[in-house]
Amino acid sequence: MVWTLFLIIGITLTVFGLIFLEPILIFFGASADVLPYAYDYMKIILYGSIFLAIGTGMNNFIRAEGNPKVAMNTMIVGTVTNIILDYIFIFIFNWGIKGAAFATIISYMITSYLVIRYFIRGNSRLKIRRENLMLRKLIVKSVLIIGFPTFVLQVTGSIQQLILNKSLVHYGGDKALAIIGIIMSILALILAELYILAGGGEFLGIAALIKVLGLIIVCTLCNSSLVLFMVSFFKSNNAFATASTIIGTLIGFLTGVYLPIGQLPESVQWIIKCFPPTHGAVLFRQAMMDAPLATSFNGAPAQAVSEFDNMMGVTMNFGYTAVKPLTSLIVLLATAAVFYTLSLINISRKQK
Repeated sequence: MVWTLFLIIGITLTVFGLIFLEPILIFFGASADVLPYAYDYMKIILYGSIFLAIGTGMNNFIRAEGNPKVAMNTMIVGTVTNIILDYIFIFIFNWGIKGAAFATIISYMITSYLVIRYFIRGNSRLKIRRENLMLRKLIVKSVLIIGFPTFVLQVTGSIQQLILNKSLVHYGGDKALAIIGIIMSILALILAELYILAGGGEFLGIAALIKVLGLIIVCTLCNSSLVLFMVSFFKSNNAFATASTIIGTLIGFLTGVYLPIGQLPESVQWIIKCFPPTHGAVLFRQAMMDAPLATSFNGAPAQAVSEFDNMMGVTMNFGYTAVKPLTSLIVLLATAAVFYTLSLINISRKQK
């Protein structure tokens, strides 16, 4: 029955989205400069809604069965495929933003195929049978009741973002949308603290809070220098928009956001640890998780604590040598200085 629900959701999103795509994009605050790119991208993406629903939806069932590695592998294969095809379609075939969209839906298809194969081969406790594909009123009602609160939260957040985007575009233009990113980082910190407090936790101490705010500034300098250096090579908005899809996908893996760094192969971990923003992510985890981890692992063996820290990216080691916080901070500041300098040199050459 779940398969049927995912199919219905995917088809509904595709049909509804294709019919009302342009009004929806305008309603959500797409400016005249952004609208053509957003339209080209979303028009293609909507055709892959079914594969997205099946791939991501059923992936949760694999994880719930106690097979997180299988679930992780299906997502990794799809994401890596997306990155590779992004490069081929955008930079070799010169398909621009449409190439990024095609790469994304192909990755959805591959993830869906791997998920479906998992269930068809009998590896799962859940079996795909014809009689189980029929919708049952009581079960559908229970699903809707359980999922409705989360749905309301998502819709509320989208409406809030919609109002913010439209106001910024109207009063400040697209540049204001970039400026708001800094404010949203601090707002995310505040909301995270409120969420922790609601769950029975405690606010960050003054020292930890000051450290986190400082890290926001340092990491923003580092990341913006890398983006500025990248932008200095592009000659059009289209090139920047398409390249952003690749970078956005990579960032989640390179900083351990999508999955813990410790679950990746050792060779991949070495590459990730050489990526400057990864040092920032590690420092954030140390600042915000230091006290909770000390409480949670009170009395636990030191080896268990060390293994957890390494797995979750709270600490970072090169071989048997641990990277000290001061070293990570120097890496972030040095990266900012070097790439800002290179960016200015590259921009000045173009202006001559």
